[in-house]
Amino acid sequence: MADMFELTPPQYDYANKVKALFYGDQEVRVEFDKDACAVKLYVDNQAKADALARILPTSMDFGGIVVGVQVIPANDDVSRIELFRRAFEGNPNVAKVASEASGPYGMLEERVTFKAKIVQFYNDNLSSADKIYTGTMEQVAGDVFAGVQDVFFSTEAVGDAREVVVWP
Repeated sequence: MADMFELTPPQYDYANKVKALFYGDQEVRVEFDKDACAVKLYVDNQAKADALARILPTSMDFGGIVVGVQVIPANDDVSRIELFRRAFEGNPNVAKVASEASGPYGMLEERVTFKAKIVQFYNDNLSSADKIYTGTMEQVAGDVFAGVQDVFFSTEAVGDAREVVVWP
């Protein structure tokens, strides 16, 4: 009976979401440093590292638990959508990154479109009685990039076909 009250702390929940978002990307390795309470992204591609450093929050506050996010800082001046393009280049979870006209007036929207995949990992934080986080890549990106404005996340439409990513 006591097992059902073992909750996953929010810093591990966030770290798992960052890991899931970049799962399969050969240029990004994500680790959680519990001593520093920080998510560390080790990126082999300099342009991608610069882009991630500029678009990821440097910290996340979960009710007084502050989780740091560390990547190599950016040095060049490029558009936000180009930063997302660089950050997700080669990521097998992303269908496309583009500026697209939307709505009746053709307003440009910067959008990251993810492949239709369901992400699942162990996560006991009262959101699921099964102790499993289940969400789309779009939802995971929304949580990882919380507070980032002017970029939309979506999931590609592919009918009823969905790939389930059970991580790890």
